[in-house]
Amino acid sequence: MKPAVLVVMVAMCVGLLSSPAVGAQQAAWERQFGGGPTHSRYEIVFGTATDSSGNVYVAGLTQASTPTVGSQEGFVRKFDPDGRELWMRQFGATGQFPAVEASDISVAPNGTVVVFGVVTGALSGQTQVGPGGDVFVRTYDADGTELWTRQFGTTRAQFSISGAVGPEGTIYVAGETFGEFTASPNHDRDVFVRGYDPSGNELWTRQIGSIEQDIDAPHAIAADASGLYVTGSTFGTFPGHTKTGDVDGFLVHFDQGGTILWLEQFGAAGLTGLTVPGALAIEPVTHDVYVVENHDTITNPIRSDSLVRRFHPDGSTAFEKQYGNLLQNESISDAATDSEGNLYVIGTGSHSTSLDKDPQQIVVRRLTPEGEGVWRVELGGTGADWGYAVSTDADGNVFAGGIADVGGVPRSSLWGEGYLAKIVQLHSCLGTSFPTGDEDGVLSRPVHESVEPTVNVAGLGFAGHAINCGVIVRVGL
Repeated sequence: MKPAVLVVMVAMCVGLLSSPAVGAQQAAWERQFGGGPTHSRYEIVFGTATDSSGNVYVAGLTQASTPTVGSQEGFVRKFDPDGRELWMRQFGATGQFPAVEASDISVAPNGTVVVFGVVTGALSGQTQVGPGGDVFVRTYDADGTELWTRQFGTTRAQFSISGAVGPEGTIYVAGETFGEFTASPNHDRDVFVRGYDPSGNELWTRQIGSIEQDIDAPHAIAADASGLYVTGSTFGTFPGHTKTGDVDGFLVHFDQGGTILWLEQFGAAGLTGLTVPGALAIEPVTHDVYVVENHDTITNPIRSDSLVRRFHPDGSTAFEKQYGNLLQNESISDAATDSEGNLYVIGTGSHSTSLDKDPQQIVVRRLTPEGEGVWRVELGGTGADWGYAVSTDADGNVFAGGIADVGGVPRSSLWGEGYLAKIVQLHSCLGTSFPTGDEDGVLSRPVHESVEPTVNVAGLGFAGHAINCGVIVRVGL
């Protein structure tokens, strides 16, 4: 385990450290769990969600403890706002090659915790449908008592599972399938979406795909009162649309009854022309939709740029803006918004220009509702780390989840611990962006890399940089 971490708030005031306003921040923390001293097992956080009381839930897969059934199992952990773990539930499957992955998690308006994932084998009380991987939806109450579980699939494999809960309590799950859920023809690998009511009764199932016998994969979903949004990538062409690059992105809007309201296909022409939406979030004021992409073009064929698109509820495009630069290669995994419409994205960043830096780190960015960068924070351990999940609470706190390296063991070996961090912001900073020339809006970097103007906590393992704003500083790593 890592040594204790001290978290403080910093602000710029005539070049000196100053205390933030009273009540402007809460205690921040980070937690690692799973793994072990032998580095023979691992645990990964794939989803985070918060409830109305500020508790945070994480879900993922684990080999970190003695499996209850199979070699790889799903888990759910609940932490209170101060980072104390309240409960943990671990569950496996039975069968020839049992494995469970909890891929996503959401909290319903009534406080029910909903977990989404994929399973090979059969969960307790369920029946395996296909040999390659079924989908599951499982619910818990706030105390960790299982309420109900649904396992479903086709005679072929399903994967890439995401989930969301609408404000009226409808539960949506989406994924990729090799099989056929509906009578529509299969296009090699299609997108499927299913809706459940809060009691676990199936409402409807839809399957869509491009014209060609090609690959269509959803990567993220989000729900509001209008229904469900699904974004992903396609190697083909959806009916009525034109293919732009080698791999295009898509965004489809379903109403609450499963009817498609509109679908947009978009891409990037160029040497590679790869558009892979990695995250999706809904702006709570206007109900516009953010799609955040990993984006390769002829102008930058080696590094992946990140691009955010904002769509209006009718499917028209509000803007598209690129962020990042040739020195930073970031892979985006998840996104969330706060009550003011600010956008938070998480991914994994590498910095090949600095040989003395960590090989890759968990990266969290905040963008304004207009897509402008505000700050960028690097998190994780001393080795290779991966960021997979981000969520916010009602107070504007940000929670980041993933996997952190243990003791410098290479992440490529799949050894590491589940990771969760709470990032605290000054409330006075939530509506501002940085009036600087730093195109990344960097707030947090190791001390050996200088950013001006900054507040630099010299001599510590990690430094914070603040420009008319506040940010956590993690020290003692």
